[in-house]
Amino acid sequence: MAIWVDDQSGFGTFPLEAIESNTPVIGKIPNMVPEWMETKDEKGNTVIKNNGVWTNTTINIPELIATYMKVWLEDSVPADLKNSMTESKGGYTPEKQKETLKNVYHGLFENRKNEINNIITNLSANVVESTNA
Repeated sequence: MAIWVDDQSGFGTFPLEAIESNTPVIGKIPNMVPEWMETKDEKGNTVIKNNGVWTNTTINIPELIATYMKVWLEDSVPADLKNSMTESKGGYTPEKQKETLKNVYHGLFENRKNEINNIITNLSANVVESTNA
């Protein structure tokens, strides 16, 4: 069993690594929900997948751990949890995570580079205007 209470991570590589090794995850739903945690219900609403034991608060995590341990010891882990874990790990390999991170950081770098170029262009224009005045 893996415990995940990271509010900041938008990627959630730790729980994916746990799921990849068939280790169930108990955790708090982060502020930025990773796409591997979401699915659509029959009405088209975005909902949290049943690929872990998820909660909105860390307060009840000890209770969830105890309940899961009891279920696991009784060998009665729900099949839909196991199936959803298998489905979640299918599309998320370490290589895909690496590529996703690379794309995000590349995008951030390009945005920053464009912002700096705009600042330089504006400064250059202001210098030309002030010398012409």
